[in-house]
Amino acid sequence: MLLDTQAGSLVGKQDSTIKSIQDGYGCIIRVLGSENLLVYALRDDSVVEVRGDPAGVHKAVELTAVHLRKLLRKLVEQVLRFRRQGAC
Repeated sequence: MLLDTQAGSLVGKQDSTIKSIQDGYGCIIRVLGSENLLVYALRDDSVVEVRGDPAGVHKAVELTAVHLRKLLRKLVEQVLRFRRQGAC
């Protein structure tokens, strides 16, 4: 489960990021909409489903986690830069 903004980053421009992961590991990745959310999910959450052979799914999940860590690092750097500029 991800925030919508994270899911958008995972998909990428013209689906480039998600297609790269799918092609590289022979799996299918889908970002499911609000109709598929779990009871405890927030409205701005998305569910990511990964299907395929176990080894490919494992690698795709790892690569997805790496991508999301990079996104988080980038966001933290932006916040810190913002704070250093005295905007907060």
